[in-house]
Amino acid sequence: RPAWEAWESSDIVYLSPDAKEVLEEIDESKVYCIGGLVDRTVAKRASLDLAASVGVQRTARLPIKEALPYGVFNEALNVDTVLRVLLKYR
Repeated sequence: RPAWEAWESSDIVYLSPDAKEVLEEIDESKVYCIGGLVDRTVAKRASLDLAASVGVQRTARLPIKEALPYGVFNEALNVDTVLRVLLKYR
């Protein structure tokens, strides 16, 4: 069952590399959905558009651009990498 059917949309933070909001802290009262696709190519805005289409109110991205001192061309990460980051910094 999808997260947006199991929890209130106000309790969900949908993580997408295309989100405008930067995730600065992890709120353990929220449910974090990792937007992911099983594909070899990066589909721009796919996870962001999905979140909007199902009524999720909040989207955020990891602070990759802000954390790295050099230019980053691709902010899309593997699902397991995003999970490891969330577990490390919660």
